[in-house]
Amino acid sequence: MSEQSPELKQFCDNLAEQLFGRRPSLTECVSCGSTKVAPTDFRDDISRKEFTISKMCQACQDSVFEDLRDDLYDHSSDEPDEKAF
Repeated sequence: MSEQSPELKQFCDNLAEQLFGRRPSLTECVSCGSTKVAPTDFRDDISRKEFTISKMCQACQDSVFEDLRDDLYDHSSDEPDEKAF
C-alpha cells in the first residue's frame, strides 16, 4: 500500500480535527480519545488494520460498524455469512 501524499494527509488530519476535535494519533482514538489502541486491545487483524486507516479504538469501531457486522456475519459462528458476498 502506498503512502499518503502530504496534501492528502493534511486534508485527513484537518477533517478529523473538524469532526472529532482532535487530530489522528498513534496513541489515542481519534473519535473518543481512548488510549486503548495497542495491538492487543483489538479483537482481530481486521480491527488492527482498521485502526491504521481510521485511528478508531475497538469500541468506536464496534459502534460505527455494528450494523455492517450484523449484516455480514452469521452470529452462530465468527465467520462471514457467505450470502453477504
